[in-house]
Amino acid sequence: MGIPLIIDNGLYTNLAARMARDTEVAYFSSWGNAFPTSREVAPATGIPNVERVNDPIRFMVDGNASQVIVPDLYLDDYEAVARQLELPVFGSNGGNRLETDRAFLHDFLAEHGLPVPEAIEVEGISALADYLKDKKDKYVKVSVFRGDMETAHWTDWDAMQPWLNRLKVRLGPTGETIRFIVQDPIESVCEVGIDTYCIDGAFLSPILGWEMKDSGYLGTTLGNPNQRDLFRAATTFLPFLKEASYCNFFCLEMRPMENRIYITDATCRVPSPPGSVMMAAASNFTDVILKGANPDYGDATHFCEIVLKSDEVRKDWLRVDFPDSLKDRYGFHNHCIIDGKTWIAPHDSEMVEFGSACGWGASLDDAAGMAKEAAEAVEADGLRFDSDVLSKAKAEMEKFDGMF
Repeated sequence: MGIPLIIDNGLYTNLAARMARDTEVAYFSSWGNAFPTSREVAPATGIPNVERVNDPIRFMVDGNASQVIVPDLYLDDYEAVARQLELPVFGSNGGNRLETDRAFLHDFLAEHGLPVPEAIEVEGISALADYLKDKKDKYVKVSVFRGDMETAHWTDWDAMQPWLNRLKVRLGPTGETIRFIVQDPIESVCEVGIDTYCIDGAFLSPILGWEMKDSGYLGTTLGNPNQRDLFRAATTFLPFLKEASYCNFFCLEMRPMENRIYITDATCRVPSPPGSVMMAAASNFTDVILKGANPDYGDATHFCEIVLKSDEVRKDWLRVDFPDSLKDRYGFHNHCIIDGKTWIAPHDSEMVEFGSACGWGASLDDAAGMAKEAAEAVEADGLRFDSDVLSKAKAEMEKFDGMF
């Protein structure tokens, strides 16, 4: 019969661990290069009910996979092989272009009558420097190559020239081929997101969420009429996603204003956050992935994540300890279990975020208290997290409510 096969880049071992609570799964993360290291084949090893696979195409061809699950970007070829083998696929397929190609997203918005942020596309870092020399208060983004740089707030030439020089050195000669998007700021009082799944051209149990960048998340189920304008804007994407055979998590970042809603980014993969709490809070999560079931959050209407970080994991292995009684409240990235201990393998991106502590419940206080208890129970070298992040997210929520 075969078992579900997860094909990943290492970031979503939390997906394998969550599904493994309900069924046996196989997990692959990319590792092949001219000089592979042992840590690159470590993710998901030792997790109960998870089979680590290093040759996913062979695994599919030999009939060992019942379904293929692709939670991340840049893995379209594996999806294509799975579809050729007539295996069911949970993945974003061609829909991920909404995230990886910012110019394409802007064109999509314009074609569908949605507001488009004022922006210009510039090719090459020299052209970028020339354009920015006399500019102030801009946001610089890239398409496709997320590892090259995070979105940068360009304040002015004097303050940002050192950053631009460092970027030029890091990119080397390829810097002249990179497509940069330079975007004007959007004067909205808050940023909010729609966090959901898109399966067969429909959104499942959407959550309205506020993310504190790289720190945490607070979300609520869609309920009051003020939120419906956001949801209607999101539904504009459904025909495109259905045509693209999209079947994955789907999130939109938005900046609402009194007379319009700007969609600034799409996330066509497991979001981080709130992917971990969406997995943990749904009692039937595995059926969501394998059968397209609507997630069952029980009586929970509020969802929280606190992002866990350590600078140590940039380069070195990180051991993480936590009470066994709270183990279902965590979502770890790039992790494995060795001799009963949870370890985070250093990632190629040198990211410091290694997971999240999750909470959910019928009230904000219940969800926040649950997440905070889990975060405070973790022990790891250099561990840090923002203990006040949920209060900050609540303040953003109140700004949104005050707009209407």
